[in-house]
Amino acid sequence: MEDAAAWMRAKYPSLVQGAIAASAPVWMFPKMLKDSTGPYRIITEVFRDALADCPVKVAQSWDLITEMGKRKTGRKQLSSLFQTCKPLDRDGVKSLSNWLNGMYFDMAMVNYPYPTSFLADLPAWPVKEFCRRTNASEDVVTAIAAAAQMYSNYTGKVECLDLDSDPAGDLGMTGWDFQACLEMILPISSDKYVDMFPDDKFDLESYVSDCEEQWNTTARPFWLKYFFGGMDGFDYSATPISSSPTGGWIHGLLEEPRSLKKTSVWRIVPTF
Repeated sequence: MEDAAAWMRAKYPSLVQGAIAASAPVWMFPKMLKDSTGPYRIITEVFRDALADCPVKVAQSWDLITEMGKRKTGRKQLSSLFQTCKPLDRDGVKSLSNWLNGMYFDMAMVNYPYPTSFLADLPAWPVKEFCRRTNASEDVVTAIAAAAQMYSNYTGKVECLDLDSDPAGDLGMTGWDFQACLEMILPISSDKYVDMFPDDKFDLESYVSDCEEQWNTTARPFWLKYFFGGMDGFDYSATPISSSPTGGWIHGLLEEPRSLKKTSVWRIVPTF
């Protein structure tokens, strides 16, 4: 992970003369991050900048999808609207909501002024295109489903939405899941009163418990802070960090460490 480049430079400056870290939320970890709702607030603003009422529709869609998922006819309708590969059951509706959550996060991260294909085949400024497509219907869920097709099937070549697979293919996500569970825990929360996502307060104790059960090993949630010194334990100079200005990860870079107040070598470099 790109964070490692910054941490290596900080901890071993005699061995590493400089480092470039891309999309590296180096301080978005337990006992380092002060505001856990920052990433989702940033993403919400990105969607609002694209179209003022876009976050409103997204925010309204969560409860509507949940309510539809309680009824057999509603689940059938959701399966049709989102063109899922399998008919949705109650667990499938939860998977759909999780997929949408991840879609918004990833779409903001790759909201570039040119087409990309490393996460999914997407047009330039995908957030703007998504929000434009939400005007396809007055019905909120229908509008969100139509717009989501831009992310899941922009080329028109995908037969259906497979909620069990990643559109980007195998990017080593199993390894990342292991790290994010046991060593690189990202304490991110959402708050429906300040962002477009449903309430989800991060609970470190339950998160660690679930991770240890999943991987059958011991989590180290504070290892990064104590091993690499957190924000002020080491020198982060000579470490340019590039980040999309529209992605949620930039929240882990917005507060400059006290150790850098007298240097101009460390900086955030926008990716466009």
